[in-house]
Amino acid sequence: MNLQDCRLQKICRMVVPKEFRELLPPSPVWLTLSCKNKTWEVRYCGDRYLKRFETGWKRFAIENNLEIGDGCVFELMDNENLNFGVRVLKGEIPSLVRNIEDGRSSDSPIMID
Repeated sequence: MNLQDCRLQKICRMVVPKEFRELLPPSPVWLTLSCKNKTWEVRYCGDRYLKRFETGWKRFAIENNLEIGDGCVFELMDNENLNFGVRVLKGEIPSLVRNIEDGRSSDSPIMID
């Protein structure tokens, strides 16, 4: 996911693109993000109009120095417990994935099978 102004809402929560949220339940759940040998518990709100990461996302974003224009690659490591490995791409998102002209990220994440 590419982090752009409309997606990174005051760094406290992040709206999840449609194709990614289809992997998640339509209810609030806790999930685990692992990055650089550290883990964070993040609450996914799947029952809201805007499906998003809320509680715990701000801490993850701050501790990983996320900035507008960075990207995150999420790899589902454990479907049952909703554990994701995350790789942070510091400003390394190809232009075909982001729309620089209007400042919005694509609602279609890159899915790697």
